[in-house]
Amino acid sequence: MADAAPPSSGGRSRFAGAISSIESGSQGGNYNIVGPSTRTGDRALGRYQVMSANVGPWSKEVLGREVTPQEFMASPEIQDKIFNGKFGQYAEKYGPEGAARAWFAGEGGMNDPNRKDVLGTSVASYGAKFNKALGSEDKRPTDVSASKKANWWDDAPLAQ
Repeated sequence: MADAAPPSSGGRSRFAGAISSIESGSQGGNYNIVGPSTRTGDRALGRYQVMSANVGPWSKEVLGREVTPQEFMASPEIQDKIFNGKFGQYAEKYGPEGAARAWFAGEGGMNDPNRKDVLGTSVASYGAKFNKALGSEDKRPTDVSASKKANWWDDAPLAQ
C-alpha cells in the first residue's frame, strides 16, 4: 500500500485538508462526525466521511486487517491511514480532482457530473469544491480512459 501514496507527506496533507474541509467542515477535520443515512441505510463516518460499508474492505486493503466501523471511529490514526491509502490509489489512477470525484461517488459514479448524494451535492460540484479547497487549477482528465502520469505528485504544488 505504501506505493499508493506520494513519497512525501506534502501532497497527502493537502489532499487530506481539502477533503476534510468539504466533509467535516474544517482543514483539521472532525474525526467524530457521522453523516445522514443514505437510502440503503449506510452512513458516512469520520473526518473523511468514509461510508461504513467501505470501512471493512478498505481497512483490510490498506492496513492488512479488517476494522469495524466502531474501531474506525475511535481512531484518528486509522482514519488517516485509510484515507491516505485509498485516496492515494485514486490520485495515482485519476489525478487529484478525479480522486476527489471517485472519493465522493465511487469509481462507478465519478464520471456522472449530475449524480447527487442525499444532501443534494453533485459529483461536479464536489470536484469544484475540492479544487477550491485545494487552491489548485489542476484540470487533468478524470476519465478512466484518460492518459495518466507516472507520478501525479511530481507536478502537484506543495502547500506553502
